[in-house]
Amino acid sequence: MRIIDILNFSETKEFENPPIFSYQQRKVFFEISVGLKKKLNEFVSPVNDVGLVTQMGYFKACGRFFRVNTFHENDLLYVCRILKIKREAIDLSSYASSSIARHREMVLQEFGIHRFAGLYRKLTLEEANHLATKQFSPASIFRSLCDYLRSQGIEVPSYNTLAVIITQTLQSFEKILLERIITYSTSGQIAALDSLFDKLPDEVLGRNTYKISRYKTMVELMKLSAIRENMIKLKELKELYHLLIGLINSLKLSDELIEYYANYVLSAHVFQIQQRNQKHLFLLCFIKHQYHYLNDVMIQTFMSTTQQTLRQADNRKKELLLEWQAEIQITQAEIFLAILAEAPLVKLLQDTAFSLEKTMEEKFKIFMEIIKNPQHNEFLKLVPAVEKLYKESTKAQENKLLYQAMTEKSRAFQLRISEMLKYVEFTATEPDDKVLLALKFYQKKQGVLNANAPIEFLNREERKQIKEVFNGFNEPLYKVLLAKHVHKSIKSGKINVGVSHQFKAFEDYMIPQDEWNKNTESLMERAGINYLKDWESICKNLEYKLTHQFNQTFGAINKGVNPYVKKRKNNTLQFLTPKKPITSPATIELYPSELYVSIFEVLHTVNLHTEFTKKLTHKMEEYRREIMPNIVNFATIIGWGCNLGIGLMAKKAKKDMTLAELEKTSNWHITSKNLLEANDKIVALLDAMPINVVFKEEENLLRSASDGQKFMMALNSIHANYSSKYFGKEKGIIIYSFISEHYPLTYTTTFSAGDFEAWYIIDGLLHYQPILTQIPKKKEKLDKPDKVEENQENQEDDLETNRLHSTDQHGISFINSALCYLMKVEFQRQRPTVKI
Repeated sequence: MRIIDILNFSETKEFENPPIFSYQQRKVFFEISVGLKKKLNEFVSPVNDVGLVTQMGYFKACGRFFRVNTFHENDLLYVCRILKIKREAIDLSSYASSSIARHREMVLQEFGIHRFAGLYRKLTLEEANHLATKQFSPASIFRSLCDYLRSQGIEVPSYNTLAVIITQTLQSFEKILLERIITYSTSGQIAALDSLFDKLPDEVLGRNTYKISRYKTMVELMKLSAIRENMIKLKELKELYHLLIGLINSLKLSDELIEYYANYVLSAHVFQIQQRNQKHLFLLCFIKHQYHYLNDVMIQTFMSTTQQTLRQADNRKKELLLEWQAEIQITQAEIFLAILAEAPLVKLLQDTAFSLEKTMEEKFKIFMEIIKNPQHNEFLKLVPAVEKLYKESTKAQENKLLYQAMTEKSRAFQLRISEMLKYVEFTATEPDDKVLLALKFYQKKQGVLNANAPIEFLNREERKQIKEVFNGFNEPLYKVLLAKHVHKSIKSGKINVGVSHQFKAFEDYMIPQDEWNKNTESLMERAGINYLKDWESICKNLEYKLTHQFNQTFGAINKGVNPYVKKRKNNTLQFLTPKKPITSPATIELYPSELYVSIFEVLHTVNLHTEFTKKLTHKMEEYRREIMPNIVNFATIIGWGCNLGIGLMAKKAKKDMTLAELEKTSNWHITSKNLLEANDKIVALLDAMPINVVFKEEENLLRSASDGQKFMMALNSIHANYSSKYFGKEKGIIIYSFISEHYPLTYTTTFSAGDFEAWYIIDGLLHYQPILTQIPKKKEKLDKPDKVEENQENQEDDLETNRLHSTDQHGISFINSALCYLMKVEFQRQRPTVKI
């Protein structure tokens, strides 16, 4: 059996050798307990004393033992000094293997750790089998196993032992999957999978290609041709998916595993897939992954198209409103002139009627003369126009013109979204959802609607506008309104798409309720949140602390004790930023005189110190392939990073590399996961640089911040969105970045300008988790109520929070605040106004 190369050479060497301690760390890890001192007094040989203390310190730091010949000299010197033994008197070659084994047992007993053998080895195998069903990356399983062993109080074995366990686990798990395919598959399903390797006729795509290649790429543009092409693929994949879904479900694969196998098919050539024994397993995962992904594309297209159409309808409404206002200006002028002309006659009537000087005969004669005036007829002719203006007030006319604009845009709109509404498999959180029922009716009638179409989901005004046509049913307007309500329901989560990655119901992303009820303790233990079991007492403690903090904060403000907060006359608060001490600028020249450094030189220099290219491993991690040469990696990064493309890079550097090498690097090595890990190597170097103390305000507190930058899109992508504040009439995206106070860019992600930035805060915080030493919290004397007892307090609260993250108003949500509390991150939000 060939053992999988889980870690590369440098990573394996780092794992198999003791950690390199600083002086402060040596004081912590090599501290000798009282119990250990008694055992040291029983030893005769000083070698045993030094060996035991050194093994104990390394085990305390890593949870595992190391070979004696890997002990660091600086650590031996420190241990000899605290034991008052001369270093020259210690010869580790005389440290007997029997003594080493006995000392390891003593260390395990000292810390209450179980030896990796027997029952605990079996538990490790069970955890490895569990992890294999959730993720297929050997490196991820390796790290998760190490975390599991530490959390369960089990000794971490050697790299080779874990590598053998993971290799056996993955191979046996894959063997089980292949056996299930043979057992549960039908001849029709296998034939459908094999048909993906057939070549399509030339007239289909204009070139001879394989059927499977047709489903590898989806066009994520708003062009009508792209939408139609994607819809054809969706119909074909839908038929294939429902033929194979029973077989796929029988494999019980996690989403991570499906994505892993599908990515191999996306990157590999057809002949490479055909040669693999697992080709049917790969194709099953590929079909499910691509069908879900294509549904994501179509829903995103639907959302963008609907929003764009509603925006266009609103603009068209404004144009119609201006035309209407221009028309009524003439009518208004006539009405005003008629009123001005009629007013003197009305005044004359009043004066005559109330006059005491004229007789009744004289008054009657005057009345008749006024009534016979032809001006009254002209005035009365304007009554219908006045009634029309009254009925068509500006607000009412705006609504009417909006529905008129929607009707005008409906035809072009339906060309884009009608097929999506027909074939996408929508579901709802409530089975009797009115919008979903209307959508199902639309699908049943294949978009051909009449007056029998459900209108319960429409509001009163919309129903009225639907019926105000000669046949009693405005079909074009109805379809636009249906799409509008579907768009709104998808955004609110009322309508979902179960066969997608991004638009499933919220519950589908969570642990199933039955599994949670059955395995609550093991799931909480695996997640490291056992301290949250007694949630009621924790909640009471949090409520008390929140009340106390509010009283303390606003009490200081009201008393004028806080020098950085002042109350204005209108009862709002003015915050004053403390002045920083003025420092003289540095006179040292940090940059070269020419101020220009080539990108290649930057990449080469950074790689010399970080070796980040070693993270650009092959996408398939079962058996590690060689990493591409650095010059090829740099060229690929520059080609994509500078928007040159690898084709142009191959032409410019044809003497040093070929297009095939660049394509191989781009397809198999430059993945988002690898790039994040490569960036982590650079961040780790920045974290370890002594110059960090210059930028950090507090030694044991790491501050970070996140914010988004808006970028306009040149292409009409389905992921771009309108934002009049930043893009005017154009569309754009957000590049959201996380940065620490010592300036490493720790995480970056991209999303639509219409998305809420708060959704992506936790991603960045989870990705960058540096090792920080927690110190005891300074205790304050608080007057606690009787209902909050000492034993109800969370033990984790006894440690100072040593990580602080700041963001603006767009990153705020209650969920983020709660999750940051669980992650021991102090979450600071910038609020625009505060009133008390």
